[in-house]
Parts: sequence; C-alpha cells; structure tokens
Amino acid sequence: MESFLPQVPSWSARNASDDEDLTHWRIETIRQGVSLGKQRIRESRWVIGRNGDSVDLELQHPSISRIHAILQKSCEGRLYVYDCSTHGTKLNKTVCPREKYIELRDGDVLAFGASTRLFSIHH
Repeated sequence: MESFLPQVPSWSARNASDDEDLTHWRIETIRQGVSLGKQRIRESRWVIGRNGDSVDLELQHPSISRIHAILQKSCEGRLYVYDCSTHGTKLNKTVCPREKYIELRDGDVLAFGASTRLFSIHH
C-alpha cells in the first residue's frame, strides 16, 4: 500500500490514544438520504479505497480506486482530504483538485468516484 500513498506531510498529527485525541472527527455514511452510522477517525491518516487490506474505510463501488483518498489530521487538529484517485473526489459537490490537501470543516460532505453514497464530516 505504501507505494500508492503520498509522503506524510510535516504538519501531520501523530497518532494519539483516545484519551489524548481532543479533535473528535467523525465521518457519517449516508445512502439515499439515510444515515448508515458514524465512525470515529482515530488515526492521524485515514485511507479510503477499494483495497480492503490496506484501507480504513472500504468502498466497493467500481469507480473507487484501490487507494482513493486520504483524510489527514494536522497537529493543530484540522482535517484535510487528499484525492489520489482516477475517478475523483467531490467536496460539497465541487471536484477536489487531485493530489492536493483541502481543509475540511464540520458539516462538509464528501463523495467518492461515481458512488451515490455521501460522507458527512463531523467535528
């Protein structure tokens, strides 16, 4: 998996235990307007993609790349998305630039590839 991932940025947060993690970022999966639940983003780098053995959030849609996108926490507690896919990532219905970190905010909505599932970011 490492060959597909960009280098960890110098501003990246270190992984923290649950007691130390004060940022409490979560991602909510939404299908056809119905919440399928929220997951806590525990790691400083959270990988999204189709490669089940190497990702934190596995998506099985055919337009999802093996390593599709990365959610990266900063040492200041901010959260960023990084698109490394073939079929793109959208943030609030706008296509994210490829291979660039884009800051996320509470309530932002991500979509990956041509999948109709949405992913809402909560802080």
